[in-house]
Amino acid sequence: MQERKAQLSANAVKLIFLLVFAAAGIIFGAAVSAGGRLGTSAAEYILAVRSASPLWVIAGTSFRGTALLTAACFLLGFSAVAQPAEAVMPFFFGTGFGALAAGMWKTGGALCTASVLPGGMIAAFAVSVAAREAMRMSEAVFRRTFLPDEYTPADVKLYIKKFMIILVIGAAASAADGVFALLLSAFGG
Repeated sequence: MQERKAQLSANAVKLIFLLVFAAAGIIFGAAVSAGGRLGTSAAEYILAVRSASPLWVIAGTSFRGTALLTAACFLLGFSAVAQPAEAVMPFFFGTGFGALAAGMWKTGGALCTASVLPGGMIAAFAVSVAAREAMRMSEAVFRRTFLPDEYTPADVKLYIKKFMIILVIGAAASAADGVFALLLSAFGG
């Protein structure tokens, strides 16, 4: 029982670390974007897509980045030494999202920025959970490869199921992004 609580606590600490890393990426992306046109050109493109597209196009465009980073985390989980790369995935997501949010602020103001925040925050959570699960799988692969005496079984079926759930969370984030984009266009944004 005590060991299970320690394991849950370690997983919570990893997730909090990864979420903080995603937030640092958001701040970094916004800071880099604030001084130039980096996020503005992307925001102009995204606003054009959002204003003239149906929900499924907006959600599909939004889902692409989350799905790619989740797939990268999934594949990195099968490597025994990929934990540093897995830990950086939320920062990568945050950097892109921060640049987008800053560009939306410069292009359309607070309402446009608010329209991307709910979906972006849910997607940041999904990518952070994907990175945590990949780190756990990498640790199991590392133990099996380099420390056979300390072997902990890695259940690949459970790993795949977890990533399917993470992709569903990413799809929900994309749907939220699409709904908020349609609400923004309905209010003339």
